[in-house]
Amino acid sequence: MAEYFFMFLTAHMALSFSLRFLWVALSGIAVGATALLFITIAEGGSIWRMPETPLLSQAMTPSLRFDGLSAMLFAMISILGAAIARYARRYLDGDSRQLRFYGWLLFTLFAISIFVLSNNLAQLFLAWLMSSAGLHRLLLHFPDRPAAVLAAQKKFWISRIGDVLLFAAILWIYFLFQTLQLDELFSALQAPLTRDQESGLIGIGLLLVTGALIKSALIPFHFWLPETMEAPTPVSALMHAGIINAGGFLLIRMSPLLVETPDALATAALAGALTAVAGAIVMSVQNDIKGKLAWSTISQMGMMILACGLGLFSVALFHIFAHSFYKAHAFMSTGELIHESKKTGFKLLPPSSNMVLVSTVGTLLLLGIGFFNTPYLMIAAYLSPLFVGFVQSRPKSKEPLSMQVHFRILAILTAGIALYSAIEFVVWHSLKGDVTTTSMIQFQTSNYVAAIVAGLLFPLGYWTTGQLIRTPNDFWHRIYVHAKNGGYLGYWSTALLTKRIPVRRAQA
Repeated sequence: MAEYFFMFLTAHMALSFSLRFLWVALSGIAVGATALLFITIAEGGSIWRMPETPLLSQAMTPSLRFDGLSAMLFAMISILGAAIARYARRYLDGDSRQLRFYGWLLFTLFAISIFVLSNNLAQLFLAWLMSSAGLHRLLLHFPDRPAAVLAAQKKFWISRIGDVLLFAAILWIYFLFQTLQLDELFSALQAPLTRDQESGLIGIGLLLVTGALIKSALIPFHFWLPETMEAPTPVSALMHAGIINAGGFLLIRMSPLLVETPDALATAALAGALTAVAGAIVMSVQNDIKGKLAWSTISQMGMMILACGLGLFSVALFHIFAHSFYKAHAFMSTGELIHESKKTGFKLLPPSSNMVLVSTVGTLLLLGIGFFNTPYLMIAAYLSPLFVGFVQSRPKSKEPLSMQVHFRILAILTAGIALYSAIEFVVWHSLKGDVTTTSMIQFQTSNYVAAIVAGLLFPLGYWTTGQLIRTPNDFWHRIYVHAKNGGYLGYWSTALLTKRIPVRRAQA
């Protein structure tokens, strides 16, 4: 398995030195990565370790993990990287810093690839740092724009907090289990744990979850993301479709550990639900396409972390795939979106009869089959914030939704429960157990409370959005202004950062 990866990497390095062959090289990597995915699923995973040397202990020896999860993400990164490189070739044509952009793009793609393929936590942490450094340089593509420099600095400093938390979690894992190799760690978690290990896992889980929240820009660590639109569109596509998902991948990869920490999962579920609903509300009052896309990403990252917090790790993986390809396409076709919005006004289209038929079939399946013993409460809580999406798609409408449309939406959500139950089963079966499922988790009271609270947030978000759109009184007008400005956290962070660290022109 490893020889295929190194063959792709060699071709990548050989061809990427020429812009003429760059996107061809990345396309070849994408094809090879996709083939690697099918080989991995067919033959099973494997682990490659560098031979031990006197300079590196066994715990620090670099290693790569070729399983279904890493192969799927590596294929996705390769395909998106090729598409973004192809798009940027025309977008940055004539830009004097084009070569610099491609250099940091390749560096960042390489770092993300190593991040998802890592079997060693020290190596994973190094790739985590490298991807953050690469994104920082890409955000500074226009160093003479103060807004771009300020946004990059905000991202830089908030990311350092996440780095410290992840480093502390990895260090704690080493002290408890005396290894940094993921395969050895996961094997140790299957054995009876000592009292120190059981108590330590709670702190480790909370550190991992908080680090993931920061990396994926969940509230209140989100304020930098809407301000990064000064960067070139290919950078936005890479960030919103790829790097921002790193927090979710971290939780999915560490799911064998996180299932031992129910309180950490409950924390992730609550933070994800709050971010999903709040992000959707703020998105509904934005009037520029890139602002909508930025807050859409924040909301979708909340949905991803919510899925992880509810134990739906395979659903979270599916969400990463769907959101990544959608958001890359959205950023690389913003001009078309603007023209489409002028024609449709983003109005809600009533569900078709086919959707109602699918909903009915899904409901019967739920009642009669008992879909794969998946806890429906968790999936229902995950899907419920999607209800807000039906409302935010028609922000200019003054008319309330009819009762008929309400029932149709409810039927669609019911069918969604059946669909996502099937998705979880199919993804888990395809990955041969590489991703933890809800059936492997011993849920506790805190998890069910978090699921219920997350599910109840959607009617609050739905009602709030309706008030912002249709109620003209002074109170809701003030709330509208607050939502339009994202709660002013961005302004406060600007005042704090510029007071402590004066914003200057970045160095090229």
